[in-house]
This record gives sequence, C-alpha cells and structure tokens, in this order.
Amino acid sequence: MRRLSLALCASLATIAFALPAAAEDAPATPPPTTATATATPTAKSIEENNRDLLGKGSWIIGAERVFGFSLTTMKPAGGDATKITQYGILWSNSTSVYQIPRMAIDYVAFDQVTFGGALGIAHSSIDIPNAGSTGTTNWILAPRAGYIFGGKGLLSFWARAGFSVWSTSNETSQWGLALNIEPEILISPYKHLGIYLGGVADIGLTGKQSISVNGQDQSLGYNVNNFGINSGLRAWF
Repeated sequence: MRRLSLALCASLATIAFALPAAAEDAPATPPPTTATATATPTAKSIEENNRDLLGKGSWIIGAERVFGFSLTTMKPAGGDATKITQYGILWSNSTSVYQIPRMAIDYVAFDQVTFGGALGIAHSSIDIPNAGSTGTTNWILAPRAGYIFGGKGLLSFWARAGFSVWSTSNETSQWGLALNIEPEILISPYKHLGIYLGGVADIGLTGKQSISVNGQDQSLGYNVNNFGINSGLRAWF
C-alpha cells in the first residue's frame, strides 16, 4: 500500500509539472483579423472626388455668356447684312440675341456624356417724352449635348453642340433656329466651383422677320450668325 501511494504521488507531480510546460510550448492564437482591409482615403483623393465632374448623376449649373467678345451678322432676305460687334463685362441686354446672358443646367447621364440646355431672357423699354414708349423682348432656348475630357483637377475641356431657337420683338419681330457649337476650357481652382473660357459658333439655319409695309404684314427670310469668345461661371454637385 505504501508503495502504491508513493507511485500515485509521483504520477500526480509529473502531471502537475507537465501542464505548465505544455501551455508554454503551445503556439499563440493569432488575433482575429478582418477579411478585407478598408483603405483610408487621402486628402488628395478626397479633393479629386469633390472636383469630379464625370460621375453619373452629377449636375452642372452655370451662368453663361456674361462677358466676352462677339461678332454678329443679321441679314434679311433680299437686304443688306447688318454687322454688330460687342464686348463687355456683365452686360445685361445685348443687341444680339445670341449674347444674352443665360442660365444653364446640364446632367452627366453616363461616363462623361452630358445633356442639358440654357435659357436667356432680356427685356428693355424706353419711354420718350412726347413720342410714346417702345420695348424690346428677347429670349433664346438652347438644348445641347456634350462630352467632358478630364474632369478632375484644375483644367478640363468640355465640348458641346446643340440647337437654339430664339425670338426678338420690338417694332418688328424675328425668330430663328441655329446650330450651336460651344467648346470650352473649365478652370476649377476650388471644389465644386470654377470659371470657363470658351468659343461659340452660332450658325443660323433658318428664320423669319415680320414687318409692316403700307399697313400690311409681310414675312421675310431672316438669318443671324454669331461667332465669339465668352466666359462665365460653373458649379457642380
């Protein structure tokens, strides 16, 4: 019995010393890790995303043709052409209907393709003593499509083309339809805000002028072309 007790004590002592040694030799369990790591955006990437015009669903709004230079030619059928040269900053009622300042909105439908349009309205009236009053109302609506090259950083190039329908009314009334080509360079030193510098070619396709001759109204062909350089403001969100 004494021998059995000594053997049992020796076995228990061996097990007691073996357990701590096994625990020290066992490999440490690695801490849980996530399957995918999320990259922390840098300040540069955040800035580029905030200035990105190319994302689907973006809206671009602008004030167009608020200053610049233009040469307009107005020619009635069978008559002599009238040429108008204009330049200025923030003019409000230009002689040429094509140079009325406009509000514009465009939508990035997919990739860098845009669809939108611009609307310009101007009215002026003159009241002359002993001679009565006269007024002029001009408006132009210009739907268009475009493509943006670049769209990130300081400079981008935006090519646009479309059509415009316009009307003027005073002592006589005119209306016309034109093809519009509007390439521009967009300069965006700030997020969501920039200015543009662009060229315009407004090519008259058709038009009419209504005049009164000897008390009878007559309709004559009327064509207006406009070429120039202008600038304005852009914002996007």
